[in-house]
Amino acid sequence: MVMCLLTLISAETKHEQEINSKKVGIKLVTPVDWTYDENKCDPLLSLYSPETKEHPHKTLDLEKGLKMELALGLNETRFMEAMKGVKAEKFTTLVNIKDKDFTAIYLEKGTYGSGREMLCLHALLKNKEKSVWVIGYIPEKEKLNEYAEKYTLILASIEFLKQTKSDSK
Repeated sequence: MVMCLLTLISAETKHEQEINSKKVGIKLVTPVDWTYDENKCDPLLSLYSPETKEHPHKTLDLEKGLKMELALGLNETRFMEAMKGVKAEKFTTLVNIKDKDFTAIYLEKGTYGSGREMLCLHALLKNKEKSVWVIGYIPEKEKLNEYAEKYTLILASIEFLKQTKSDSK
């Protein structure tokens, strides 16, 4: 089953899109019907599953769907402190993320925005130069497994872009 899903999101099908974020310094693959935007000031990339289109603001007050935020992140020590601070627990998915240097995936249960319950998945993906904090916001707890699988597939597709001299200025 996992192999079939990986095929759906692979760069060789027409059901996907590759996103290159120079601000965050990564490229990744999402299903073609997902939308995304980059923050103009901060190194932040936001991804939205098609269901989030039903919510006009696409904020933490999501009512449906999966929103992912990818930001240049903390070092591993600060990330682990943040996970303890929100009382996040390690979370296991069926998707194997091999050849990636990342912390475990953590699940946070809390309330956001208008007081609605929200589940958040957190992971820190790293290479020698930097780390990217990948957060997945899930407002529908009954869809946790479905969205956790999508979150993990996108996490598995992330590659760091090679840094050029002009990027470091």
